[in-house]
Amino acid sequence: MAFFGCLFIVINMMEHAPVAVTTIHKNKLPMSFISFLKAAIPFATAQLLLAVAHVLLVLG
Repeated sequence: MAFFGCLFIVINMMEHAPVAVTTIHKNKLPMSFISFLKAAIPFATAQLLLAVAHVLLVLG
């Protein structure tokens, strides 16, 4: 289960990565792609936890 959760987080971040990189470069922000990934991990994890909670509490 933990493997699939980590896989989901990585896939979710990779879907949004092109948009983020474009925005970073367009606005000339001092952030690399790796910095973006490090900043995005807590948000992706929170999204996954909320989705699991929703499935368990509402649909379970």
